[in-house]
Amino acid sequence: MADEVAPEEAPSTEVPPEESLPLEVSQTRDPNRTILFRHWNRPTYLQYKYLYDYRHNYYDDVIDYLDRKTKGLNRDIPRAQTWAERVLRTYTKDTKSAAFQGRNKDIELLKSIRASNSYYCFHSRNYLIRKYPALGL
Repeated sequence: MADEVAPEEAPSTEVPPEESLPLEVSQTRDPNRTILFRHWNRPTYLQYKYLYDYRHNYYDDVIDYLDRKTKGLNRDIPRAQTWAERVLRTYTKDTKSAAFQGRNKDIELLKSIRASNSYYCFHSRNYLIRKYPALGL
């Protein structure tokens, strides 16, 4: 059986010894502790807050109707609302929105400016009359 061909040797798949591999484990993490994979926490403000408010106002009438019905109070059956009605309720009911707060600050500022302006005009006129009586203001 000299004609038999010797089987070819498989390529070497030797694993290098562990001492030669670099230590890649972080020194701050305990290697025995299990790694927990964390999911992405979606932001609660941005577009999600807008959609939540819109959905809440969509079902708000129905929830109010069911609450009153369970308490034994009478209320009209809620009707379907248009998109514009729901959006209007979203922005008129929310007093914590940035647009409402900005407008509220503007109104307060206008009131204080008007009051301080009339105070300034009245007292500066009296000051001028007392200081310069010859002018006859």
